Amino acid sequence: MSAITPLSTDRPALLRALPGVGWLLRGLDAGAHWEAYLAHCGAAGHPPMSRGQFERRRDELSAGQALGRCC
Repeated sequence: MSAITPLSTDRPALLRALPGVGWLLRGLDAGAHWEAYLAHCGAAGHPPMSRGQFERRRDELSAGQALGRCC
């Protein structure tokens, strides 16, 4: 019979899972932005761009913003 160990002793597996969790949360966040964009387009009465165009535009905008300060 194998012993059950707490998750805190399995740090390597937990650390390997963190990038996947980040990817999932970013995906959920992107879905929320997409839904808000669709609601905005519906309220404004204009057709929305495709999901691919929307994601590319968000990537372009985020790439142009500085993520930190130099000083």
